[in-house]
Amino acid sequence: MTPDAPPPLSGPDDLPIARFAPAPPRPPAESVAPATPPSPPSAIPWYHHTWLLFLVLFGATAACGLPWLWKTPNLSRGWKWFWTVVVSLYTLVWLAAFAWVMLWCWRQFQTLPGLH
Repeated sequence: MTPDAPPPLSGPDDLPIARFAPAPPRPPAESVAPATPPSPPSAIPWYHHTWLLFLVLFGATAACGLPWLWKTPNLSRGWKWFWTVVVSLYTLVWLAAFAWVMLWCWRQFQTLPGLH
């Protein structure tokens, strides 16, 4: 080490800016807002209602709603696995029914005159 070189830095307190930067002011104790009381356990958000979850799963979204199923705190892990399998099978049945209807329609269009 040469005599002109500064000493090596050993931590963040050794940085020149850290030595001279003033600490941020602390707010007075009376200006700190008190903690809000916890909400009662019966007041759950609307999107955590189990009936709404199943209505959406089986009525609208099918397998696309599975992330919502896994995020809900109202069901145990075992029930989440059970309903994941049920909703997946339900979705596969709907997809198979849709494919069957599309195949039937295609065959009906093939029998129409003038479309060959």
